[in-house]
Amino acid sequence: MRKRVAIEVGEPVSVSTWTAVPIKWKATFPKHLFPMMVGKIELEPVDLEVTRLTVSGTYEPPLGRLGKQLDDAVMRTVAEGRVPGLL
Repeated sequence: MRKRVAIEVGEPVSVSTWTAVPIKWKATFPKHLFPMMVGKIELEPVDLEVTRLTVSGTYEPPLGRLGKQLDDAVMRTVAEGRVPGLL
């Protein structure tokens, strides 16, 4: 499944040894049929040669109760499958 999305990348926030970058993506058309995902990408050193990359996010399914049922049945798996493409 493919869908063109607009991605917004916020200003990085650095605290001590880790950095988080806010992200948001949403469908370009038709917007009301697809959820908007809001999340962040975090970078944290594990040791001198390894850095941990964490991607997290949330979304609300569109279309009310029907959207929730579709999300539970299929779309959550589709959304989770898109994360490697983000990386």
